[in-house]
Amino acid sequence: MPTEELESNDKLNIIDFLAKLSIISSKSEARRLIEQGGVSVDNEKVTAVSYIIPVSDFEKGYVIIKKGKKVFHKIIK
Repeated sequence: MPTEELESNDKLNIIDFLAKLSIISSKSEARRLIEQGGVSVDNEKVTAVSYIIPVSDFEKGYVIIKKGKKVFHKIIK
């Protein structure tokens, strides 16, 4: 599973988060994936384009982002 490190301590909007980590090619692709239920954060589907990943999700040290059925990324902080 690809692992990337996040240096920011700020809360991030899910679309900006995906774009910053190069998981998606464009913000419009991220919007479309989210609206169709194709993005999950720690096995919970993201249903709102305005979803913000809280800092509390990183308490265990990482977050798993799932795009579609087969693309997983581990984000460590």
